[in-house]
Amino acid sequence: MPKIKPEIGILQTFRTQKTEIQFALGEYVDNSIDSYFKYKELLEKIDPDFKPYIDITFDSNKNTIVIEDNCAGIHKSEEDRAFNIGTVNPNESDIGTYGMGMKVSSFWFTKTWEVVTKPINETYQKTFKVNLPNILKNGKTEDSSIKSDAEPFTRITLKDVYIGRLPKETRKLSNIEKYLFEMYRFMILEKSITIRFNGSPLKQEIPKIFNMRYIDDK
Repeated sequence: MPKIKPEIGILQTFRTQKTEIQFALGEYVDNSIDSYFKYKELLEKIDPDFKPYIDITFDSNKNTIVIEDNCAGIHKSEEDRAFNIGTVNPNESDIGTYGMGMKVSSFWFTKTWEVVTKPINETYQKTFKVNLPNILKNGKTEDSSIKSDAEPFTRITLKDVYIGRLPKETRKLSNIEKYLFEMYRFMILEKSITIRFNGSPLKQEIPKIFNMRYIDDK
């Protein structure tokens, strides 16, 4: 069972970190992209036409944010790095190097979140339930697993999101969508990855050009 360490009291401070919604969401996208590139060959063995996707869904009625991908999942060997604070990524890539993204972003959004993942080349689907009060008490997450032959995926559910971090206004949602597109525009435009926000793929908005006939009005 993975334990969150060291100095678990620091988890309480993540709520006050200075960031913005789109940047916090970007940490999950980075993790998904990192998973895709690390296991690209294996994923393409399962499906030669494999294309990674990342879905981000805001549900203001349930007060939840769900981030789901079809990448390689969180493997047994990666569990401690995924749930420990400040563990260095042995991959040493530019993405996810310090093992901070998912934890810091999740605790910035909420004190209660859940990760369900089915890793590639593993036979179990795993669930990790993360609850800040429980972690401060006993220093660990709750986890369980079931036998599964499902395709690899990871789904993160942020529950009871803090006020102000799950906007409902169309304008704010549109701004988040635009920022996310700009952050990953090169990968999106070259069609190496699909990112959907509330069911719609992020895409470049081409401004409309109106052609006006010149009228020689004497």
